Amino acid sequence: NLLEVAEARGLEPAFGCRGGSCGDCRTRVLQGGVTYASPPSFAVPAGEALICCAVPAQGTGEALHLAL
Repeated sequence: NLLEVAEARGLEPAFGCRGGSCGDCRTRVLQGGVTYASPPSFAVPAGEALICCAVPAQGTGEALHLAL
């Protein structure tokens, strides 16, 4: 997931869970798209992603850029 990628690169984004239930890791998607293996229980606003459980969307043809 995107949280693990950010942590592997030395970033320390906020999060409260790792399953999409709290919304603490909500991050703006600046470019590209994300998808979820299973829908998060937290309602994700348009243009945002829950990085604790999101992965880059396949086949968009765009690089993924997040406001981290």
